[in-house]
Amino acid sequence: MQSSHTPTYTTLSLLSRYLGHRDWISFCNSLRDMDEPGNDSKFTTLSVVLLGDEPIGATFQLEWDAGKGCVIRKIANPSRFEILEARNIKLMAGDTSTIQTLALGQSMYAAHCCRGRHELGTYVGARNGGLLSIKRLDSE
Repeated sequence: MQSSHTPTYTTLSLLSRYLGHRDWISFCNSLRDMDEPGNDSKFTTLSVVLLGDEPIGATFQLEWDAGKGCVIRKIANPSRFEILEARNIKLMAGDTSTIQTLALGQSMYAAHCCRGRHELGTYVGARNGGLLSIKRLDSE
């Protein structure tokens, strides 16, 4: 069934925000970026957190596919974090790591992961689809 009404920019922007974009133009730009052959870079209007700018004690809850996620708290500058909670991932509560940036839709890279005195290497989480949720919890 075809409608004789054309959706307004406001309606299209509302639908675009539901999909994680700033507005209709941002959504259209994201489609254009996907169509460019060989394109391996892009701009994003999705949530990005530069963790070096966060104060010690800043705490974040991260979620990704299949019920996976963790809660991290900044313990040292510039970007050292402790894992407070871990759900269905290889990191464990008490592990520490360096995390520079978090971005919705992107993988989480935790470098220099340590379990006690044992260095584990770099952990890459949310590889299949990226982070679905970044929630800042109250700082302690």
